Amino acid sequence: MEKIIIFDVCHTLVDTNSTFSYVDYLLDKWIKPWYKILFHNKLLWYFYYFLWLFFRFDVKIFLTKSFFKWLVVKDINILSQDYYKRYEEKIFPNMLTIINRERKTSKIILLSSSINQPIDYLKYKFGIDWFSSKLEEKNWKYTWKILLPLWWRKETIFEKNYFSLIWYKEINYYTDNHDDINLIKYFNRKNNNLKIYIRSYWNKKYWNNFFSINWIKHEYLD
Repeated sequence: MEKIIIFDVCHTLVDTNSTFSYVDYLLDKWIKPWYKILFHNKLLWYFYYFLWLFFRFDVKIFLTKSFFKWLVVKDINILSQDYYKRYEEKIFPNMLTIINRERKTSKIILLSSSINQPIDYLKYKFGIDWFSSKLEEKNWKYTWKILLPLWWRKETIFEKNYFSLIWYKEINYYTDNHDDINLIKYFNRKNNNLKIYIRSYWNKKYWNNFFSINWIKHEYLD
């Protein structure tokens, strides 16, 4: 296989943020009385946003750690089954068509900064390779420590040789994520035959400015 097709996941392959929707689901499923107070109060939401914007502190992840640290992995997996059914329904049909069409002639991988549980599900559904920000497991429980965090630095996977691109003459990358700019620059340095497919969920003007400077082949999916 001379071509590799790499998919960002959140809002590209699936119509949701995998980490946030998964954490929301767990909190809603397990602690309903607290959920409405903690996550449906507008004043609290402004405060959470402030913490994320200035300190990169994610309140949802913190609360999930606090509430679920005593549950064994098996319990959380059982609790998650209904989420996975809903998650599968959020796969974009045109992305599913591309995977089914290309999988016999191209290498396909998922590359996500999401925590790994939702991405694991897609891995087993499609039978393809994946990389994500994996949660650490210890003594049959999640510590909620993130192993190899990939936020804003997905290129780490290639720089640290977790996966090599040297066998592929062509790279196609599908994304909606502005944070992937550094990854796209990395791909462009490594491969002359690169094409980026943008699901323009975010501001198209931002992408236009980037491509006008870097002259990378690209196409908008919508």
